[in-house]
Amino acid sequence: MLKYELLVLLIMIWMHVFDDFVLQTFWLSNGKQKDWWIKVCEESDYPFPFYKWDYKASLIIHSVSWCISVMVAPLIYFPLIHKIDMIWFLFIFAINVTIHYLVDNAKANLKIFSLVVDQIIHLIQILFTWLAFILIYAR
Repeated sequence: MLKYELLVLLIMIWMHVFDDFVLQTFWLSNGKQKDWWIKVCEESDYPFPFYKWDYKASLIIHSVSWCISVMVAPLIYFPLIHKIDMIWFLFIFAINVTIHYLVDNAKANLKIFSLVVDQIIHLIQILFTWLAFILIYAR
């Protein structure tokens, strides 16, 4: 049965790549950066204080989108074998959204992570998520 669970892991990694590099539009990748909002406001003569938190909204939107994409495979696979515990699922979902938000903010705004570090952390995040599902639903 582990071969199917490994397939779930591969799908999760593929969905990560798809969401982080295909679904995340150019606008959203810019919208996650506070500096971009400052620049756009200056160029457009908009008051930045009105938009000062919009980069955080963009980070949340992308983090939720990414988490849905990455967790769709376990959400489909594991209920086929076990009754899924939605409390655990939502807990793992919330942790993943939070981690993704913090990592992307560290890269886009705090500028303490490179893209390579960002991607390594996300892959580790996916591995731990997959392992959590394996342990929760271990036979």
